[in-house]
Amino acid sequence: MAENYNTRQTLIERLRDQYDDKAWEEFVGIYEPYIYAIIRRMGISAHDSKDIHQNVLLSIWKSLAAYKKQSNSRFRSWIAS
Repeated sequence: MAENYNTRQTLIERLRDQYDDKAWEEFVGIYEPYIYAIIRRMGISAHDSKDIHQNVLLSIWKSLAAYKKQSNSRFRSWIAS
C-alpha cells in the first residue's frame, strides 16, 4: 500500500511538468475511468460525458501546478471537487 501511495505522489510531481507526455498518459490511464464515472453518476449522457471529460482533464492540466497535498485529503477528492 505505501508503495502505491509513493508512486501516486511521484506521478503527481511529474504531472506538474505539463509537458511530460508520459506522465499525462499514465495519469489518463489511471484516472480516466474514475473521472468518467463521476460524470456519469451526475446523470449526464454518454455523448455529453466525453466532452465534459475532456474539459475536466484540461482543467486538471491547467491547475495541477497549484495542487497542494493536504495531510487528510486524497488526490481523487481534489479531482472530484
